[in-house]
Amino acid sequence: ITKKDIEYGYYYDKLPLENKGHYEELQFFYNIIIKDLPSITNENRGAAATLIALKAIESYSTGKPVKIDLYLNQN
Repeated sequence: ITKKDIEYGYYYDKLPLENKGHYEELQFFYNIIIKDLPSITNENRGAAATLIALKAIESYSTGKPVKIDLYLNQN
């Protein structure tokens, strides 16, 4: 992505009205891959985020609280 693309908003018709951090998040992920840098998170935290999202959808669908059994190994 060139500086001109960033100024234009890349895939947007114009710059977003509100910066929600999506571009920076994707740019950070891109840099981790291209520069072979260590990630700031791990697969356990990714799995936990996915589980939490799925349980939130379940709770919304049923209209009831859903128990989340979650164990995170911090290593």
